[in-house]
Amino acid sequence: VDPQRRYNALRALDAVLAELCDKRLLLDKKYVASVISNELSTLVNGGLVPAVDGIGNALSSGDQGLDSGRAKLALQYGTIMVSVLRRLLRHSLPAALNSASASTEAADKVFEVALQTIPVLLGVVCQQNGVHDGNGGVSGVLDEMCRLFVDVQKAYPIEFGRYIGPFLALFHKHFVDISGTILAIEEDSAVGRFVMASMTFLSNVLSCSKYEPDEKTNAAVDSILEGSSINLDGTKRTITSTGDKFSAPSSLGAIESVVRIVWGYFTTSRMEQLADLTIRRHMTLSQCRLDEWADDPEAYFHADASRASDDDINSCAQALYLSLVESRMGKRTVAPQIVTMLRDLDGQAAAARAEADGTASMDTVLLLDAVYTAAGLSLGVLEDGAGFAFSAFFDEYLLPCLEMLVREQKEETPNLPILRHRIVWLIASNTFSVPVASRSRLYQTILSIISDQSRQNDI
Repeated sequence: VDPQRRYNALRALDAVLAELCDKRLLLDKKYVASVISNELSTLVNGGLVPAVDGIGNALSSGDQGLDSGRAKLALQYGTIMVSVLRRLLRHSLPAALNSASASTEAADKVFEVALQTIPVLLGVVCQQNGVHDGNGGVSGVLDEMCRLFVDVQKAYPIEFGRYIGPFLALFHKHFVDISGTILAIEEDSAVGRFVMASMTFLSNVLSCSKYEPDEKTNAAVDSILEGSSINLDGTKRTITSTGDKFSAPSSLGAIESVVRIVWGYFTTSRMEQLADLTIRRHMTLSQCRLDEWADDPEAYFHADASRASDDDINSCAQALYLSLVESRMGKRTVAPQIVTMLRDLDGQAAAARAEADGTASMDTVLLLDAVYTAAGLSLGVLEDGAGFAFSAFFDEYLLPCLEMLVREQKEETPNLPILRHRIVWLIASNTFSVPVASRSRLYQTILSIISDQSRQNDI
């Protein structure tokens, strides 16, 4: 068959599945499940595997091979094929695992092929230094593969348990490697999108209620104990706001297995390393953000308020940090990390004074801004689990520091009021903890920021 005709047919199939998988009628859902049961093996062995082989041949030919028309078509075909499989498995992974052995083997093959292919594709896009997509076709396949695992894990956390170990290792390893080696990571680059997919995957796993290690609060265990209506094909039907979901009833053994894998992987050292990398590398403001702030502060803060984790590294990082610190292990390991940083009052005061007189190191200021952001997002955890007292911190450091920044910041300094803005945000996020006796001083300080037109104001 002509390759272009095969590609056009596959695009048509992808468009049809996009419509069918969003429909809520039981008939439509049964039809999609029948496609998985009857055709998944053909799609994988006759479509995905040859597509990946073609991509591999193109990559082995170097840049010249990638620029050929045949290679570009292979990359486009591979992207659409992964999209088709993503739609099917996100819709009904249990149907594949509960059907004939050929469908189960085909589902396993999808994850096996992707596990081998993602590092290869990532190596190609990393050569572009994470700033620009040198090869849109390669990044397209990589993006779709990452979306597949993020979507399927979120939709079927227990069923995904048979694959979760290797993908935890893959996303964690490459996230750590990239974060430690590539200095400039932008959201619109292929590497940036991989980093966001990695953070989203890790965040979803850490915060998944069905992976909760306490049997009393584990949502999957709870669903078994409650009982449910089981269909003739062995699946359970659940009506949700986004449509009916069909999943295989989980056994306690399957739940225990995936919980053991997840929390066996997230050791204390890995939790601490992830939190440190997330804050230092991905919750700090990029130079692009700083330039936007300097050019138009009001527009910058309006845009910042509408950012979402789907396409923003900072938002993805905040979600991952929250998943880390709010987990059972994170309350014992990550929360004390943040409290230790906040107790370095001398270092914080020195950075704030340096910002006021225009001599601050941007790296120091940006890290402190990220730490304050982390503290503001997780204050409840820090106070309940790590012995942090915001009211004492406010009286001893935050309010005096804010007063100093307002009083001593030089008008001619080229520095943005990064710490001043973040301290105001941190206080505003936790006004209920501000001591009553100190509120008059706080109001006077805030009023002076609002009324002084000679400086760059915090919007």
